[in-house]
Amino acid sequence: MTINEGVAVDARLVQSASHPISNEEIKKQREKRETPEGKLDKNGNLLKFSRDLDSDWVVKKGVFHYGFNEHASVDTNYGFVLATELTPASVNDSIYLPYCVTDSCHT
Repeated sequence: MTINEGVAVDARLVQSASHPISNEEIKKQREKRETPEGKLDKNGNLLKFSRDLDSDWVVKKGVFHYGFNEHASVDTNYGFVLATELTPASVNDSIYLPYCVTDSCHT
């Protein structure tokens, strides 16, 4: 966590509900999802749930994690959440938060 001018910036790992697949298979599924048929289930209804194609790997303290990072910035004076962003787990905090504007905020 980094505190800068009353703003705390941190991230937490969120495990993906999908199991890891190869980059080639992810590419195929993304292409299929862009077609009209790829947006429908086997009964022809719009998909309500589908495979997560945005998760990624990260190593934290020697442990592999597959999923997302939920980045958050919080006002340290009042505890208000100022911004959140959900990204693949491999994305660092410092590049996505609009409230992290100075070099002292980068980890």
